[in-house]
Amino acid sequence: MRKSIAAVILLIALGAAVWWYYHGRPDATGNPLAHVPADTPYVLAASKALSADQARAMLRQYGLSSEVLAMLGEPVKAALLAGETDGRFARLIAAFESEFAGKDLEQIHALLGLRLGGRNVLYGIGLSPVVRMELDQPQAFAQSVTRIEQRAGQSLAQANIDGHRYWHLTLGQSSLRLVMAVIDSTLVFSIAADRAPDAAMRSLLGLDLPAHSLQSDNMLDDVIAEHGLHSGIAGYIDSSALLDAVSAPFSAPDSALRAALGIAQTPIDAQCGGEFVRLATAMPRLVFGYTQVSARKVAALSVLQLRSDIANTLMHLRAPMPGMDAVNDDSALDVGFSINLQQLPSVVSTLLKSSEQTPWQCPQLASLNDTAKAIKAQSTNPALLGSATMAHSVFALINQLRWRDDVAIPEFTGALVVGGDNPASLLGIARSLVPALGAVQLQNDSTPTPLPAMPELGLHAPLFAAMSDDALAVSIGAGEEKLLPQLLHADAAQQPLLVLGMNSALYVEIAQWSLRQLPADASPQARAKAEQAVAIAHVYPRMFKRSRVRIDVSARGIEFSQQTVLP
Repeated sequence: MRKSIAAVILLIALGAAVWWYYHGRPDATGNPLAHVPADTPYVLAASKALSADQARAMLRQYGLSSEVLAMLGEPVKAALLAGETDGRFARLIAAFESEFAGKDLEQIHALLGLRLGGRNVLYGIGLSPVVRMELDQPQAFAQSVTRIEQRAGQSLAQANIDGHRYWHLTLGQSSLRLVMAVIDSTLVFSIAADRAPDAAMRSLLGLDLPAHSLQSDNMLDDVIAEHGLHSGIAGYIDSSALLDAVSAPFSAPDSALRAALGIAQTPIDAQCGGEFVRLATAMPRLVFGYTQVSARKVAALSVLQLRSDIANTLMHLRAPMPGMDAVNDDSALDVGFSINLQQLPSVVSTLLKSSEQTPWQCPQLASLNDTAKAIKAQSTNPALLGSATMAHSVFALINQLRWRDDVAIPEFTGALVVGGDNPASLLGIARSLVPALGAVQLQNDSTPTPLPAMPELGLHAPLFAAMSDDALAVSIGAGEEKLLPQLLHADAAQQPLLVLGMNSALYVEIAQWSLRQLPADASPQARAKAEQAVAIAHVYPRMFKRSRVRIDVSARGIEFSQQTVLP
């Protein structure tokens, strides 16, 4: 039962995470944030109108067809149908799939009457999820439900509260319902207990507004301004509010939800309560949203906020990463790591000092004590510290790649850059490992120098090397040496811990190669999974040209960012 419930919650979240990207018109029926309690544990909202072009740019990025959505939804479908004996739910799912077959997201969006330009929001009343989406044609959703009912040969159950009709569908063998309603020009989704009391249903459907809302509180607006989420698509998970939601007296929807699940509210003792607060204070929020939405580029940002002393301590691990400037939109792959290993023991010692002085006592958190000991032991590993003086970053760039059937290693062109305080020592190590490099002499002037051929290593393309005061680089492939001076450059203001970028064509190459490598006697399940991966990969070039993610440490905390170039 719980697997089915989790699957449906995941499905609702996935659907919501797609739908609220479609904005372009001003709100005509009131701010949806008026329905969101100021103390909600989580929220993701499209609070600012985008142009139709911006909305369609988002659609291109998430431009999955109904067929691909069906493939991605197979695990959810299987969980929902588990244990069903009468076939009623299976017929509804089949009718649902038939309603949207052969349509892309924009067509599905129009079919349901969703507004290309509305403001939408996912939030929690306590832990209970609610999704509100603006409708351009409220009657279209009801018409879609009617067609699904006709195809399934059955009607969805309906109920009424204060003159507002809503549909409800029992989830598998559970005592939970998927609730759907059209309230004025808003489509509302939620999950409620069977026969939930009116107080719970009124809250979930938004018939009763909270005394304090995000609209009057301006909390989300502050988050948007502080993190540069100028698109207006933004949200957060608040640690303190989440802790309150599981420890304070339940809201009416949560009480009904927990009763349906058979989960009693277990009191949290003072020891555990204090330690949970300690964690929530250390990591106040996870903030996420979009910093840019344009016809050619979409940029997203997530920030795990950390207490200022923790964030400032972690910043000592930052180190320059040469090579990033040489990446362009046509590069097949780039991946880089950087960390100041010399600072690692001191940083770990500072961060763990509190837990060493005051070990975790709560049974649910006691394992953190062992984890802390293991991390501290690894931070003083002699092998790790031995490399600290030689390198602080590694960056690899592949500009072109071709994966033939008969080889394990693909043909590629690109470069490898290692940053460190003493690149000459890195060259010395390379000479000791590869005798052919013994005669190679490099100056720290970034000048490309040809290297001898190394067919014994499977390297047949032209090889060049260059060195600067703080990096050593090697290129492979005709003409790649021209990038070496640029590869050796490091921007002191850009010091990510990790970068990873790929173009969409590489996903296709990898999926096709993986399918070709399946043995002849591979199981039907393994072959079907590989073929599905190829089908999904072929969609990516229509969704994006190139995508790049990076992880940084800043004064705000740990930042995860993604930039996507659209086709």
